[in-house]
Amino acid sequence: MVVYSFKGFPMNKNTSHSKSRIILAVFAVSLVLFSISGLLMSSSAPKISVENQTISLNQGIGDFWFKQSYDAQWIENSGFSSGSGWVPVVDGDLVDFEYEISGGQANLIINGTEKTFVAHSGMPTNDTGPYWYNSTNPRLDAYPTLGYGLNDSGFYASHKWDEHQGSVLNANQKASVQWAKTIIMPDDMSDNNITQASLAITINATAKAYEGDASDSDGGWGGVEA
Repeated sequence: MVVYSFKGFPMNKNTSHSKSRIILAVFAVSLVLFSISGLLMSSSAPKISVENQTISLNQGIGDFWFKQSYDAQWIENSGFSSGSGWVPVVDGDLVDFEYEISGGQANLIINGTEKTFVAHSGMPTNDTGPYWYNSTNPRLDAYPTLGYGLNDSGFYASHKWDEHQGSVLNANQKASVQWAKTIIMPDDMSDNNITQASLAITINATAKAYEGDASDSDGGWGGVEA
């Protein structure tokens, strides 16, 4: 053990002031040296840029407190079990929309307008347009052999069924003719989308059958005329 012992001497005023000056001078020199060493250290020490620091999301086990999971249900009634918590937002013509929640889903129903009109009634004629025209497939060249067309009595077609013409087999026995015309709707549909259309047609026709012997009054040929 080291023991330090101090002895005291009487001190006059001059000695006290001298020691005070020495202490202040030493303190000032120490402060200057500390400041200079700090500047030297700051200029020579490597600088660390905070902006270049990489923050890893995969922290170690010691940093487990930094990662915390938090689950919260933000959307109420997300399964559409009822209409609770859901409000429909529609714009435009509200008459065209219906909305409901059923079957675990939200349904938006767009109501369209259904109309019925008569495209043609009575005897078909070509007095005014849109006109009827022959729309038979050109690749099916088995037209009625005795004529077809449109007159005051409507459409007509006449065909002679003859299996043989001398020694040649006549296979032209599926004669047909097709007529078409453009139908103009009475309403302006430029502001609508047609989603479904149907056409109902009722045709009245008569047919005549002639005997096929040479003694009949129709020239000796027979068949069905429609």
